[in-house]
Amino acid sequence: MKGEIVGMKQKARTFDKKTCDHCEKELQLPTVHFLCSHSYHEHCVDSEGIRRCSICASGKRRDG
Repeated sequence: MKGEIVGMKQKARTFDKKTCDHCEKELQLPTVHFLCSHSYHEHCVDSEGIRRCSICASGKRRDG
């Protein structure tokens, strides 16, 4: 994990996902992109005050 943090400080990360990781429909603005590389429509992110990647938070992580 420390290596990933160093990498983030040294180069930009590109978010080029075409589909929402929640509903799997084409991404349209507004979108939310997490550093774990998962992307969502804003309305697909659980908005109870704290935005979290639902895949990573639930432990159901898959390669994206």
